[in-house]
Formats: sequence, C-alpha cells, structure tokens
Amino acid sequence: MKFLRFAMLQLRTSQAIDDLAGEVDGVQVKLRSVESEDEKSKAFLATAIFPLSEFPEKDVDNKLLIDDKIRQKCEYAISMTANLLSVFNACSKSIYSPYPCVAIEYEGQNEMAYLQSSSGFFVTERRDNGAYMPIEFKPEYVSQLTDRLDGVTLLSEHYSSSESGKYRELVRYFELAFKMPFVQIEKKLFQFLRDAPYGYTRQEIKEWISLRHSSFHADQKKSLEISITSDVQSYLMRMEQAAIDVLFNKTYWRSNSTLRRDIWRPTAWSTSKHGELVVLKDSKLSMLFRVYDEFGVYPKKLGLELSDKKENWYYTFNQDHIPGVPTEQ
Repeated sequence: MKFLRFAMLQLRTSQAIDDLAGEVDGVQVKLRSVESEDEKSKAFLATAIFPLSEFPEKDVDNKLLIDDKIRQKCEYAISMTANLLSVFNACSKSIYSPYPCVAIEYEGQNEMAYLQSSSGFFVTERRDNGAYMPIEFKPEYVSQLTDRLDGVTLLSEHYSSSESGKYRELVRYFELAFKMPFVQIEKKLFQFLRDAPYGYTRQEIKEWISLRHSSFHADQKKSLEISITSDVQSYLMRMEQAAIDVLFNKTYWRSNSTLRRDIWRPTAWSTSKHGELVVLKDSKLSMLFRVYDEFGVYPKKLGLELSDKKENWYYTFNQDHIPGVPTEQ
C-alpha cells in the first residue's frame, strides 16, 4: 500500500524541462509534463510516493486518517522539487492541487476492502474569502491622506509584491502607522479595530505577529523557522482589509494612538478569519475566493482533475459544508 500526494507545478520559463524521477528526504518524486494553459510556462504533475507499513487508522465516523507526518513529508518533497527547478531555471513557480490531491494505491483484496469500507478521507476545510472594491478616486478622500503618503507608498509596494512580500510590506506598514515594532502591536491594533464591524480578535492578530521574525530573518537568532508563501497567504486578505481601514480611519498617523475617524467604509467585508462575508445591497464589487485542497495546503485549481486515475487508487472524499457564504444587509 502506498500513499500518493499530487500537485501541479507551473514554472514560468521557456526552457525545456524533461520529465524526471528522484528522491527527496526518503520520498520518491515523479514529475510528468502536462499541457500548460500559458504558452510562457511549463506545467507538470508532481507525484510524491511514500510506502505505508500499515493500514491508515479510521476515526469514529469511519473516515480514513492520513498521518500528518507522512503527508507533510510528501509535501516537503514536492515543494523542494519545485524550488530546485525554480532556481535551476531562474524562474518563478506556482503549486496547485488537482483533484484528487491524494490517493492510496492498494494491492490485493484485503487492502481494497479495508479502504472501500471507509467513509472517505478525513479532510480539513480552508478557504480565503474577500472582496475587491476599487475606492473611488475622490479629492475629498485624497486630501485625507496627505499626512500619510508614506503609508500609501508601502501599500502600493504590497500590491506589487509576491505573497510572501505582501506580508512583509504589511508588517512594515502597520509598524509605520502605529510607530511600534510589529511584535508589540497586538493590543493597540486590536483596540483600533474592535470598534469596526470586521470581527478581528487579539488571537487572530497574534497569529499574524507570530510569523514576523521567521518572515524577515534567516540567521536563526530570532526564529529557527523560515516562513514562506504557504505560511502567510491565508492571512493576507484579512490583513489587507485592516490596512485599508487603518489608512483611512486612523486619526493620528505614525502614532500608537487608537483613535478612529470616519472617512471611508467598505460595502463588503469579511467578519472572521474563517471567511464569512457581509455584502451591502446593490454593492459593486468582485468577490475573491481561494479554495485550498482537502488538507488546507495548496490552493486548488477548480476544474483541474487528473485524467489518468488508476483502478487501484482509493481517493474518496466526504466534505461537509464549506464556510464563507456571504450574507446581505
């Protein structure tokens, strides 16, 4: 019996890249080229293979429990393969999950019967919801920002960056706005945001802060970890929403003051880190959704399905309700 973890790699390069097979940290990885939607990119199906020495356990609902250590070991192998190809070809890379994102390859009737008697894999729900609302370029709005154009500059840098770069620019932005180190900003930022209808909690802000050192430092003095895109990407929509609120509605710039003013309000907003949305009637906006795979790791590319699934693969999922359905007010 083998555990299979699948991912789609997209490398933005015109260089020819051959199919390959290798091993990363004890995990076999196979890379097979597939058709790319972008002529300037190469696309590959990556399969990480790990032999299972025993049957996966089942929970009280008869769902299969994949050992997180095995799954994460496979994901590390896939991500490291993508990183190596990115460096060797001097190009950017993206990783997506197809359907299915995992499978168990079985041999014999006993293994098949055990898997097929289950209720599917136990999965973890994760999605990011938000709204894209261009702010009307009015002179009365612009005039309220003349004392904080440095904040406008850092937010512009945020919009121009990769996702890990977006996090770093937002950290610098909040430090600028409150004139405080980000690791000390939890209480002040919460006090400012708690009177807004966005549902921010101190725990949520603390989670943002927890990645500050690992996102900025690699000398292992302040953090033994190094944070990358996958660590920070689920925080970005909520952090960005808070940043816009701070830009327009913080009374005193470059100050630890938490006094609010009322300059601009959105017509749609998220109310928790789980993605619940409120949308005012007749609002003009674009909804932003990012759905992750069944284990909450790689973004899922909707409609991307493996075309060569094998008969001896078990890949049944049984997801419950996906949160984040917007409500109107």
